[in-house]
Amino acid sequence: MQVNRWSWLLALVLMLTLSSNSWAQSKPAPASVAFQLKMADLLKSDLGKSIPLDQVTGGPGGAMAEAFLQAQTIRGVVSLPDEVGEFMMMQGDQLPMDIYVEMSFGDSSEAKKALETIEKELKSNSDIREEGDLRYFSPKGKDANIAIILGVPGKVVFLSDTYKHDAANFDNVTPAIKQAMAKMGNAPAGIFLDFDQARPLIKSGLKMARQGAPPAAVPFFEIPSNISLLQLVGNPGKEPALALTAVSPDEEKAEMLRETLQGLVGMGKMALGQAPPGNPQAKFVNQILGQMKPTREGNVVTLSISKIEGLEDILP
Repeated sequence: MQVNRWSWLLALVLMLTLSSNSWAQSKPAPASVAFQLKMADLLKSDLGKSIPLDQVTGGPGGAMAEAFLQAQTIRGVVSLPDEVGEFMMMQGDQLPMDIYVEMSFGDSSEAKKALETIEKELKSNSDIREEGDLRYFSPKGKDANIAIILGVPGKVVFLSDTYKHDAANFDNVTPAIKQAMAKMGNAPAGIFLDFDQARPLIKSGLKMARQGAPPAAVPFFEIPSNISLLQLVGNPGKEPALALTAVSPDEEKAEMLRETLQGLVGMGKMALGQAPPGNPQAKFVNQILGQMKPTREGNVVTLSISKIEGLEDILP
């Protein structure tokens, strides 16, 4: 079904998440979110092997899902809206954000077959227009602001109508994100969120969350104000396997953040004490929490995980 296939792709881009006759002539605001994933490396890791991919590829749109999983790398940038209400009013194939995502495939026979599958699926479920060697596929019969581009050798591009196809779009990020990505090294996974750039959306979300929230939750609403940039870098099989790093505006706010995170870890451990003995979910979470010891250096707070074991025991 065409709805299922397009919905699957939208879900992929939105998680770490075209108007055929209307194109913006200027780039959107610098992206507040950027991500870079070496899918081949991630899927070959012990963590990747423990994920039941057959459940992803076995349902509606499974052929499309399996084809996209053949991508060697996925990278993208996202400019978020100012109001959380824009997500709540999201309808169909109109994304409330500016987005540009590129999936790169190799030249293996599996990669070529995957690209052929993607093209076949899109042809039967999309409105198509051409610009030179590029073909733009948008949801068939829909008033959409998104499209998939084929025609770039070895690549599939997903974009909103605020972007033209151009690799330079990946430079449309904030200076903080650009600096953080430059330090990522060869890690196969990195997700970056500029809280300062996304501050209007964060404030809007917090305002909504505070309504009816229990008094005990109120202190945690201050966490975002203590963060300027948040990054998650994954390096399965290396040390650390996962590192969550928060850059605070100053050392005082960084220490407040460290203490809050330490409190959350402690609360999690206490809650696990109520779990039945031998519960696999509790055992997995406990080994993760046991490694979480927030540390601070200047205005930077870090949470690291050395090993992620037992995931296969809790997945369906």
